[in-house]
Amino acid sequence: MRARVTPPTQLPGNSHSKRRRIISLASGVQLGGLSWLLGMVYYPYDVLPRTLRETVQLLPITRALVGMRAALLEHALIASLFPQIGILTGFGFVRLPLSLLAFYAGVRWAKISGTFSHF
Repeated sequence: MRARVTPPTQLPGNSHSKRRRIISLASGVQLGGLSWLLGMVYYPYDVLPRTLRETVQLLPITRALVGMRAALLEHALIASLFPQIGILTGFGFVRLPLSLLAFYAGVRWAKISGTFSHF
């Protein structure tokens, strides 16, 4: 008698969505690491090439670190930190509604596709 082997793609709970979640998590970690690398966490702003300097200004972590370094190392007054605080507030006003919409869309998709049924 020969044992019947089930291919891994037919095992219960093994689907492409698991693979997508792992890929999504890995790409999220990579983007977070890239943000830290380009966001002046490991080295100063002056080390970057000119083209990257302009691009890095679009990352919130860059603005946060510039403000923190000015406050802690240079003892900057709160008035001189207002540009950084304003830019970070702008990031919050733009990204918070977008993240809520993405969360709502994700929950809605999970309910429609049936992957949210066990909650």
